[in-house]
Amino acid sequence: MKPRQTECVWCKSVEPHVPLTEAQKKWLRGRIEETYVEHYLMCAAGTCRKVRTSGNKWRFREPVRVPEDVN
Repeated sequence: MKPRQTECVWCKSVEPHVPLTEAQKKWLRGRIEETYVEHYLMCAAGTCRKVRTSGNKWRFREPVRVPEDVN
């Protein structure tokens, strides 16, 4: 999956979203208890770092934010 400009529902604007790194995927698997996380994108605007699926704006009840120390 390539980086792309798409709407961030938390930033309320169109922002760059990037695919997760391997370390971020590992962290997310433990956080949401799913094994397939290839379809998640992370907002790269400032300190947002919240994840969502590529096609679903509201995947989680509460936003899931990748910590800055997980790269």
